[in-house]
Amino acid sequence: MEGTEQARSRAAINWPRFLRAALLLSVTCAFVALTIGGAFLIDDPAAFFADNAMSQSGRIWLVVVVLVGGIVGVTISGLAVLFRKDRGAQAIDLASKRWSPLGLVWALAALATNHLWQDHKLTFLVLLGGTVLLLERSLWVSGMTFPSHFLDGLGERYDRLPARFRRFAPLSFVLLSAIGYASYTGYWSIEQHHRLATASFDLGIIDNLMFNVMSGHGFRAPVLFGPSGGSLLAGHATFVLYLFLPFYWLSPRAETLLIIQSVLLGFAAVPLYGFAKTLLPRWSAAFVAVAYLLYAPLHGLNFYDFHYLPSCIFFLFCLFWALSANRTVLVWVLWAICVSIREDVPVGLTMLGVFLVFSGYRVRTGIWMTVLSLISFVVIKFVIMQMAGTWWFASLYDDLMPEGQRNYGGVVMTLLTNPAYVVSTLVTEEKLIYLLHLLVPLVFLPLRRWIYLWLLFAGFFFTVLTTNYKPTVSISFQYVSHWVPYLFAAAVLALSAMGRSRSGIVHRRAALAAVVVGVVLHSMSFGAILRPTRFVGGFQRIPFQVTEAERARYRDLREVVAMIPPEASVAATDPENPHISNRVTAYPFRTGSGEAEYLLIRKLTRANARKNAQQTIDEHPYGLLAQVGEFYLFKRGHESTETADALKKLRLKPGQRNE
Repeated sequence: MEGTEQARSRAAINWPRFLRAALLLSVTCAFVALTIGGAFLIDDPAAFFADNAMSQSGRIWLVVVVLVGGIVGVTISGLAVLFRKDRGAQAIDLASKRWSPLGLVWALAALATNHLWQDHKLTFLVLLGGTVLLLERSLWVSGMTFPSHFLDGLGERYDRLPARFRRFAPLSFVLLSAIGYASYTGYWSIEQHHRLATASFDLGIIDNLMFNVMSGHGFRAPVLFGPSGGSLLAGHATFVLYLFLPFYWLSPRAETLLIIQSVLLGFAAVPLYGFAKTLLPRWSAAFVAVAYLLYAPLHGLNFYDFHYLPSCIFFLFCLFWALSANRTVLVWVLWAICVSIREDVPVGLTMLGVFLVFSGYRVRTGIWMTVLSLISFVVIKFVIMQMAGTWWFASLYDDLMPEGQRNYGGVVMTLLTNPAYVVSTLVTEEKLIYLLHLLVPLVFLPLRRWIYLWLLFAGFFFTVLTTNYKPTVSISFQYVSHWVPYLFAAAVLALSAMGRSRSGIVHRRAALAAVVVGVVLHSMSFGAILRPTRFVGGFQRIPFQVTEAERARYRDLREVVAMIPPEASVAATDPENPHISNRVTAYPFRTGSGEAEYLLIRKLTRANARKNAQQTIDEHPYGLLAQVGEFYLFKRGHESTETADALKKLRLKPGQRNE
């Protein structure tokens, strides 16, 4: 009888299932052992992961540790089935699923390695993408092994807390995070400016534009167009500047613009939380909002001077909340603000309208938004801006323009008639890395349903589709603004779609946890907050420190600038231009200096800047008014015996009028 019972017990064991579980448990134990052993045996993790550098003895010991970990898993599985038979096999199956997320700890440790992945972007992004997808799956499988009363019990305990706390704690968490982000980025943006790491293009352009508008001179932009003059409307239709003007009027200087940008980007987390809260539990919405603040592509545009385009992130999140909360009047107010930000923003709004129609949510609103946004784009881009002049932005699509049709119409013709050629311009390593930077931290949630692709059209068209212009496919520039609001909106919708059953709720939590892990790991290597050792904003690395020499240099600059009357016209070298651009007439030497009353020069590094400076000195008499540290200030009509020596140091020749 005893032998018969044992035979039945052995027969009851699902051997294929048990063997899979034993293998998964052994692999998990091996990877945990690899992580623990690596912490003690690997002296230089960066060299190990990048170049496989490790001593032979250390590598042998690491192999032993991994084998021991795997053997431990096999031993546990064998003993369980030997002594507990079918119950033991079921216990191993349960344990292998419940603890499977630990098998990814080795990958998480590798991805968190400092001073490594900035030079191995594609490797990092592929490894991170695979890791977060596996983490989402393993957390989902693991979560399903816990009894429902376990998770429900945690929720019940939380529900016993005061209602006011449950309502305001997540919002307070988001608000504190937003304040922290705005304070941190605002402070370091200004420090970057004081380090002379900002430039005439683009901070000087916008500071000078705001001052001209405030002074009643419309969209006059001498920093952009030089002495020949021109309206910024030829380049960008940024009517939203009138919304910022009262704040700029309080303190008309470049620092004010940098603060406005950081505040808008930081506090965009609040309407994102409000939007997500209409579809997700409050704490889930809060984690989405904080993930946004840690999202590395957001940081690059924050630290590249000032631009109007990033403000669309704040106002679009507000628009998403208004749509979700059925605030119809507010929807159209926010829509109008978004249209006014820049001429290309209505394209994203057009696609948002299409999405509303196809999703079946607020179809009537979607139809009106599609039609009105498309009309706005055409009127602004091809009527208002054409009346103001022409600019070079169409050349961003140069490779897509056929001969004889060098305009946007030619781009459309190429898209419709030669898709194979279009694909050839898209399939580049640079664009692949760019897309992975955007999508991997969000665990590809915006791609989970085809309908979300409508929301991503504007980002694709204004960045990935461009050719021969690297800033549009880099996360260090303002063009990422076309992606960020729609990516997070799609991620929220994807998370919401998951939570419609117990399995779906567990899946949503797993996916959200994977998003948090993905954003944090990505931000540790490419962001500006968690570990900004080699962070890049715009064209340069941001050191997040200011040396005493840099502070002394800035004091010298302020002393020189104080000598220039506020109403005087000034031409300045590129880094110094944003420090004198808060006046009606300011020029950078790169666009020409005309008959500027003052010339502020530190270094003339650009060939065209040197040429223009020399031409100005040849045509008008200038004398050295002051030299403070590295800065030389010349005044038109001023006479000074030190002028010739100063020009020689700047590698400029005295003009005939100065000789």
